[in-house]
Amino acid sequence: MGLRTMGSQSMTDANAELVATFEEWRPVLGYEGRYMISSSGKVMALERRDKAGKRWPAKEVAQFDSLGYRGVHLSDAHGKHRNVRVHVLLLEAFVGPRPPGFVACHWDDNRSNNDLANLRWDTPRANRLDATRNGRNKQTAITHCPQGHPLEGKNLEASVLRNKGHRRCRACGHETRTAWRQGRQFDKSRADARYRWYTS
Repeated sequence: MGLRTMGSQSMTDANAELVATFEEWRPVLGYEGRYMISSSGKVMALERRDKAGKRWPAKEVAQFDSLGYRGVHLSDAHGKHRNVRVHVLLLEAFVGPRPPGFVACHWDDNRSNNDLANLRWDTPRANRLDATRNGRNKQTAITHCPQGHPLEGKNLEASVLRNKGHRRCRACGHETRTAWRQGRQFDKSRADARYRWYTS
């Protein structure tokens, strides 16, 4: 139905613009012969006839919003229906089945941008780092802990929580653990002193 590249070694600007509008289409995994998906995220229902012999012409499948993601309603040859997110279908068709433990990621964190170049299979951690890089991780907007200590540099706790985009005050964390071991209440003055020691 379309091409992504052409064999010509040179082309005019007009031809290049035309080629850029072409899309590559591939069968939807598990729905071969019924649906195809394009490299830009369009889904097409192929022409078919139902059990009564009625002809259904090919048409683009309407997409719906699912928490910001684009979704489609598909049916198989046995009449079984299911809703599926478009970015997952596209990766399955153009990249391959989902690797174990991986999720479908949008490079720009725009859930509705289902262009193939914007999608990839990757780890949940990499997906969270996308959100941080694109300024969508709420934790990155927090500059101070509840006790007023800046969340930066040596006052950031070096823990696995940082890999999830979370940041914690190292000074307050130390005082919290020390107070628990000593059986006393959290002491802000001690946390302040610990912060000064970390950052001096």
